[in-house]
This record gives sequence, C-alpha cells and structure tokens, in this order.
Amino acid sequence: MSTYSAGPGAAAPADTDHVLGEEYEHEPVPMAARRSLFSMVMVWAGFPMIITAP
Repeated sequence: MSTYSAGPGAAAPADTDHVLGEEYEHEPVPMAARRSLFSMVMVWAGFPMIITAP
C-alpha cells in the first residue's frame, strides 16, 4: 500500500472534495455556504453535553 492509500474503497486525495464537499481551507467561506449563527451556537452548546455524558 502506498502512503496515500487507506485501503479498499478509500477516496484518493484528488477525490476528497468530491466525497466531503467543497472545503474552504485557504479562502473565505462564501455567504451562500455559511451556516446560521443559531446553527453554530447549537453545535457549540452540544459539545459540553457530549464531553460530560456518562
């Protein structure tokens, strides 16, 4: 196996955007692709619940 292959069925590095959707790692996220503030707050509020869950 090469350093880029993760096993059968794994996406190649060039295919990553197709599988995961478009990423905005090196550029600002366009307004049309941004999530609402409410949506982000709900995610932030959920993290402590996951961490403190028994």
